[in-house]
Amino acid sequence: MTSIVDIAVPLSEHESAAATRLVDCEICFEAVPDADCLAIAGCGHKFCTLCVKEHVVSCMGEGCVEIQCPADSCHKKLGASTLLSAVGSTVYAKLVELSLSRAVDTHPNIHRCHTPECSFAVWWDGDGGGDGALF
Repeated sequence: MTSIVDIAVPLSEHESAAATRLVDCEICFEAVPDADCLAIAGCGHKFCTLCVKEHVVSCMGEGCVEIQCPADSCHKKLGASTLLSAVGSTVYAKLVELSLSRAVDTHPNIHRCHTPECSFAVWWDGDGGGDGALF
């Protein structure tokens, strides 16, 4: 009987090299397989996914919604795809919620619904025209 191990397709040279190439994470200083790293778009800094996740969660804990590259003196903001890859959909959804909440709290024309348990907000410029946008 043939087992699944016996029929495995070998990796190409390129795939094999990428799977075994190690990258030194600039945060934890561990040698990590390249496949377990994230490169920050725009600046090219590369860190292990676990360190990026911990960086994002830490920033969120401090109330930050615009997460920057964790490299010293790099101010490149992490894009949505990098954030989603690093933290997964559940934590990313919390970051989006925090970001929207921050916008509602800081923008003078966005107001929360006063109905208890309602999460909607409305854009109202106060001119009495009655035109607004619900979101």
